[in-house]
Amino acid sequence: MAKQTGKDGSVYVDAVQLKVSDWSLSLKTDIHDVTTTEGNGAKEKIGGLLEGSGTVSSFWDVDSHPTDNPPNLQPGTSVVLKLHLGAVADGKFFTFSAIVDELSIESGVASAIGYNFTFQSTGLITYPT
Repeated sequence: MAKQTGKDGSVYVDAVQLKVSDWSLSLKTDIHDVTTTEGNGAKEKIGGLLEGSGTVSSFWDVDSHPTDNPPNLQPGTSVVLKLHLGAVADGKFFTFSAIVDELSIESGVASAIGYNFTFQSTGLITYPT
C-alpha cells in the first residue's frame, strides 16, 4: 500500500490558495433507529444525511489577513473549499461548499501568530478520484 505525507497538501478557498500548516476533514452521517417489534430484540438502523466538518490552520500573514476578501473567512461566510491531499497537479482533492463557523487567532510571546477556522459543509461533497 502506497503512503503519502501532507507536505504537498493545500487548501483553496473560492479559488484562492491559502498558505496552511495543516487541515482536517471529518465526514459523518446521521444514524436513525428504525427498530420495530419485528426486530427480534435487536436494534435496526439506517444511515441518513452526509455532512463534513473540519479545521484549517495557518500563520498570520501581515500582507494577507484571513478576514480580507478574498478569502473572507469571517464566521457565517459561505465559501467553496478544495482540500488537496497532495500536489495540486495530482488532482486528488475533496471539494464542497461550506460555512465558516469560527475563526480563532492565537498569539503568544514566544511563537508566531497563527489562526485557524472551522467549517461545516453544506450540500454535495465531492471525493478524490
